[in-house]
Amino acid sequence: MSENEDRKVTPLQPETAAPKGRVSVRHIVWMAALAALMILILCLLLFRDHIGRSVRTEEVRFSYDEGKQNAFTAFQGSLAAVTGGGMTVFDPSGAAAGTVSHVYAAPLLLAGDRLAMACDVGGSRLTVMEPKGTAVLDLETEGTLLDADLSASGALCYAELGQEDRTVLTVYDRKQNQIYRWNSSSRCFSQCAVSDDAEWLCAVALSGENGVFESRAVLFRTDQEEPLTEVSLGGQLILELRFLDPDTVCAIGEKSAISFTLEGELLGEYDYGDTYLRDYAISRDGLVVLALNPFQAGSRYSLVTLDRSGAALAERYVGEEILSLSAAGDRCAILTPASLMIYDKTLTLCASTGELDDASAAVLLDDGSAILLGGGTGRLYLPS
Repeated sequence: MSENEDRKVTPLQPETAAPKGRVSVRHIVWMAALAALMILILCLLLFRDHIGRSVRTEEVRFSYDEGKQNAFTAFQGSLAAVTGGGMTVFDPSGAAAGTVSHVYAAPLLLAGDRLAMACDVGGSRLTVMEPKGTAVLDLETEGTLLDADLSASGALCYAELGQEDRTVLTVYDRKQNQIYRWNSSSRCFSQCAVSDDAEWLCAVALSGENGVFESRAVLFRTDQEEPLTEVSLGGQLILELRFLDPDTVCAIGEKSAISFTLEGELLGEYDYGDTYLRDYAISRDGLVVLALNPFQAGSRYSLVTLDRSGAALAERYVGEEILSLSAAGDRCAILTPASLMIYDKTLTLCASTGELDDASAAVLLDDGSAILLGGGTGRLYLPS
């Protein structure tokens, strides 16, 4: 017997049809209800962003210990921070998900898609946390930390100055397993960067032969012992080294920004000319943003955006002091004493606000919103 054969089936009786030319009351009610439902759905679609923003703007607040050495970065649609109390990861509601209590005297704070990392430059503490607030790596190095990097997927590297001025480069994979360690007794490596898959390591070596100072990018494969190639970065100090994509590395120097390939091919260089680099930001999508000023102080700031090849996408004169610069996706945000301004990669203004509440820093999130921070309190700003 089939499954249907042992069931008792009661035939459905058709409803009595309404006479021609007339519509039943039930039909009218059903059509009205359907129309109301369609209108509700349309309203939700049209005002979904507005409704979500209004709720989040009113509710999301961040509380932290105010301090001059604080560092902030966007993480998982929320915030990671290093303050006097240690490293804290916040959830999207603004609540602290977890804190690792260490002192980071000179914090370097980075975040990827999965993890956030704090490194105490000049110290020996390095901490990696997940969104729920748990430390997946918390170590104290034997030497002095010079630099560290964290990829989007969670691979990381760091450079430390060991005994007898020996530089040690260390790489961890996405699961925080140590996979590579390289010792140099002849050169000091001041900056380092790791590729997203942890297969490549790039580090900046400093040299001063014959009285001539030079920085050189040295490229390693983590499955081979010796470096593969080197790229001259000129007679300048390199402030930042970052993989812009799987095949491109960007070096931010005090005089120029240089992009090059893993094969050592120079893609492009943006020279700052007669201006000083006052700040910079690099998004995980590879957008490079520079804040330049013709003087060491003052309000004559300009913004420049660069593509992966090092070519200028746009330039914009700001004419105000830039207190904070942040980048996410293909946008950047600057905080001045008067306002917060959000630009796209062509430096076209997307949104701005003068409601700062004494903010001293701003962090741009991937969705185009920003967190304004100051006085131990952060609040979410959502462009209308």
